[in-house]
Amino acid sequence: MRRVFLFCLVAVIVFAAGTASAQWSLGMRMVGTGNYFPYQPLIQAMMGGETNALITADAGLFGYKELSIGYRADALCFEGNFAFDGLGSEFTAPDDDVYEDDLTWWYTGGTVLYNFWQGEGYSGGAGVRFQYGASEMMMSMDPDVGDKEEYVFSGKTTQISVPFRFMWRPGDGKFAIGPEIAFKYTMGSMEAEYTSGESTETMDGPEYTGFDTEYSLMMKFIF
Repeated sequence: MRRVFLFCLVAVIVFAAGTASAQWSLGMRMVGTGNYFPYQPLIQAMMGGETNALITADAGLFGYKELSIGYRADALCFEGNFAFDGLGSEFTAPDDDVYEDDLTWWYTGGTVLYNFWQGEGYSGGAGVRFQYGASEMMMSMDPDVGDKEEYVFSGKTTQISVPFRFMWRPGDGKFAIGPEIAFKYTMGSMEAEYTSGESTETMDGPEYTGFDTEYSLMMKFIF
């Protein structure tokens, strides 16, 4: 197994060295608003709202960050990306009831870009991106008297988008930075689980689809 891995590694290095314009890169993409969190439509449905509503969460100028590794050969650029994040809080009421919530989510995907506009120190391109991810939100109440109650909302999402990106390459081309805008189509499904004491109930949430626009700032270290 190790020999196979070493052989593949050497083959990649030889191929990259033999291609004059080939470049590897490590990057980070800071993504802005217009990103769907799959648990939100389900929460609205369970609270008596519209079951087919697709809610957008505004997390500020940049909602999350993703890491990427890329390979560029001539005008084509290939990228793999991954993102993971989580947040939570806990509150103890004056009557000693404890309220806790926690959100985690992740996604992975890949992008293929074609640089149709290239010059000394800059490039512009367009392509296609595929992403798949999941999220889970837990809300619980542990009362001073009585059974603990817990809601768990989970969802899975698939996204296909068409990104347009401009990159500026200062520092002899070893670093690149630039904006990106992408037109995105999202598909998702959800489910919920409610637990009270020893009793547990589950509910399948609505499936949803929607179009959206995503903006981001891309930064790369090129070697």
